[in-house]
Amino acid sequence: AYRAADSFAKAVVELDIEGHAECCDDNNAAAPDCLDRVYAALPDVTAILTVNERSLAGVVSTLLGRGKRIPDDISVLAIASERNATSVTPMISAADVPTWDMGQKAVEAVLHRVNHPDDPASTTLFAPPFVDRGSVA
Repeated sequence: AYRAADSFAKAVVELDIEGHAECCDDNNAAAPDCLDRVYAALPDVTAILTVNERSLAGVVSTLLGRGKRIPDDISVLAIASERNATSVTPMISAADVPTWDMGQKAVEAVLHRVNHPDDPASTTLFAPPFVDRGSVA
């Protein structure tokens, strides 16, 4: 979450655009209040980027329920698992989190730690591929 917030803040400055970051609880029911805060800060918002895949379905259903057409009225993109990005209608363009690779690397790290407890813990950063599913105008 920290890396995402930091990267978003830097991108807003670099691209010279208006942006507003909002923390949303990890459930679909939190989406309406979260979107209310986003629209209060930026009434003419044209895009939503979420890194909270647990509230993605709520974000999409709230936008649609409020008469917003994706992507005609608002673009929606996410950093999410392929399963979550494709389980909503419309499907959401996303940086698909490589959950299989992450799980494999985690198991390797645990096994290495068990076999070599004095070695420093390893860190792996992944660069998920962006998949355009048509939710961005």
